[in-house]
Amino acid sequence: MSSLPSVFFIFPCFHFFPEGGEFRSAQVYALPPEELWEYACRAGTPGDYAGNLDEMAWYDRTSEGRTHPVATKKPNAWGFYDMHGNVWEWCSDWYGNSRDARVERGGSWNFSADFCASSYRNWAHMTSRFDALGFRTALVPEE
Repeated sequence: MSSLPSVFFIFPCFHFFPEGGEFRSAQVYALPPEELWEYACRAGTPGDYAGNLDEMAWYDRTSEGRTHPVATKKPNAWGFYDMHGNVWEWCSDWYGNSRDARVERGGSWNFSADFCASSYRNWAHMTSRFDALGFRTALVPEE
């Protein structure tokens, strides 16, 4: 199985679990809302990035013009890899009043550092497919 980020919404998607975790099909996973995405990205830090960007992210200055395998840079303080750079990540939120464009966060391998800031918001149409767009799933808590 590939360790490259999930792009193009191809299934089955790859889920990276450090510490030998596993994907349990009986649990519910979904795109995170952007507030949760940003909270996880920041990992308790107040700045634009959750640490040294060159050590944590594949972006235009560090990527050599391509995506990279997941977890080949340092994680943030909470152990999340690739929250900055590598590929944009869809969020569950619609962008503005649109019902055909979703918020994407995190920046990507072909964008500058400014686009990788924890607070930076971007969008893409739901039909968009390109090698700098992917997703990260979040476990939905049981009610």
